[in-house]
Formats: sequence, structure tokens, C-alpha cells
Amino acid sequence: MGRIIRGGNEHVAYRAAHHRIRRAGCAAIAALSGFFVSAACGSVTPTQDEAQAATSTTSVSPTSSTPPDARFLRVREALDASGLVADVTDDTVLAVVRGVCDQLRAGVPEHDVLVTLRPIAAYAAGASGSRMSADDAAARYLETAREEYC
Repeated sequence: MGRIIRGGNEHVAYRAAHHRIRRAGCAAIAALSGFFVSAACGSVTPTQDEAQAATSTTSVSPTSSTPPDARFLRVREALDASGLVADVTDDTVLAVVRGVCDQLRAGVPEHDVLVTLRPIAAYAAGASGSRMSADDAAARYLETAREEYC
């Protein structure tokens, strides 16, 4: 009468928990991407030369029709080798890396950049099954962005 049947219910509970984590991770990625874009756009007043350059050029994100540049490929390869790009799109990785570079150039303390990176890095590590801690994953994102992209 008091027997516990194992197997089916554990799998259902695991799938439900995985789905909740994945939804929360996607929301964190969207929020962080928006944060980085708004921080990059509103953090510094451009000089006249920068304003002229901005009006005469357009930024192109890697898509299936536009090949990514060499810097982005190095970032992607380094993060992939660390298990930090599973379930994270190229556009998201690029937005995060650009946001990190913008924050570093603006003089944001490294600790604050790491705090901002921690949720997306933790999601990326968890989605790939990595045992890397959220702090280590955030540090790896920061180090990779600084060395390969900024």
C-alpha cells in the first residue's frame, strides 16, 4: 500500500523542471540582450567623428546569409570549447560580447560586468550540461570577449 513506484513520475518531474529552467533562461537572455543594447546605445555621447561614422555605416549581425567576421568566429569557437554556447544563438552571443566590450570601454568595473553576465553564462553552461559554475562561466565570457573581440 505504501509502495513508491519509481520511473515515470521522476522523468515527468525532471522534464517539467528542465522546461521551467529553459523558459527562465530564455527570458534572462532576452532581458540581458536588451540591457546590453540599451547600455551600449545610451552610455556614451558620441564625438562628431563617431556620429558621422554611425550615419555612414551600418552594422551587420551574423546571419545565415552573412558570414560572421573572424573575431566573432574566434569568440564562438572559444565559448564552444568551454561548453558555453549550447542553446544560445549567434545573434545573442554577438549582442552579449558587444555589450561587454562597450561596458569595458565605458569604464564599468569588471565586477559589475560579471554580475550582468552571470545569468546568461549560467544558462549557457546549464543548457550544455557543463559543470562550470555561474561565476566561472561569467568569467570565461568576459575573458573571451576581452581577448577575442574587444
